[in-house]
Formats: sequence, structure tokens, C-alpha cells
Amino acid sequence: MSTLKACLFDIDDTLFSTTEFARRARTNAVRAMIQAGLDVPEEVVLKELEEVLAEFSSNYEHHFDKLLQRLRPTCLERTNPALVVAAGVAAYHDTKFRELAPFSDVFPLFCDLKKVGMRLGIITIAFSLEP
Repeated sequence: MSTLKACLFDIDDTLFSTTEFARRARTNAVRAMIQAGLDVPEEVVLKELEEVLAEFSSNYEHHFDKLLQRLRPTCLERTNPALVVAAGVAAYHDTKFRELAPFSDVFPLFCDLKKVGMRLGIITIAFSLEP
């Protein structure tokens, strides 16, 4: 019988809580956009953002631009749309840098597997963790 020499791990929701992280980061982004002048209730913006994600995928780079295009034009009468988008992007990435971390048992498991000579690999089908 041959021995196992390598083990591959998926990142998303296996090593990291990507789904929960993305929800928190998007919520923080929407709140920042509202603070920057977007005049729409948070729950409306979050619902519309979910529709943008469903249409364009989570790897699309311009979620917040598409989001603003879908919202009523009067919601941006008193502010620059580029500043609203920038606030959302900054809040999303701030959440990522502050909160995105592997589950607590990942590093100990990897250390144990390396001690017995296991080769480790991490895989994903996602291109990025963008909004």
C-alpha cells in the first residue's frame, strides 16, 4: 500500500471563513459609502449589492460602480460618486486586513502534517477576495 505524500486544502470556508468575512466586509463597505454621502438605506444597498454579485460574480472588480449605477440618481445629488466608491473599497480592504485570518486550528494542523513529512498545498477557484 502506498503512503499519502501530499494533501491539498481549499481556502474558501475550509481554511478561512470566507463567506462570513465577505458578508462583514461588504456591510462595512456599504456603511462607509452611506457615511460618504450615499443617501439610501443600508438594507436597500446591501440587497442591491447582492444582486450585483449574483450577476457579475464575486471576482468582478467594479461591484461598487455597478451598484451606484443601479441606485436612483437622487441618492448621489450631494456627493461625488467616486468618493462614495472609494469609501466602500477602503472599508472593504480595511476589514480584510483587520479581520481575515485562518481558522484557529489551521496552523497547528499544518505544523503536525509537516512534522510527518506531508507536502501541503492550498487551492481555490476564486481569483481574489474583492467585494
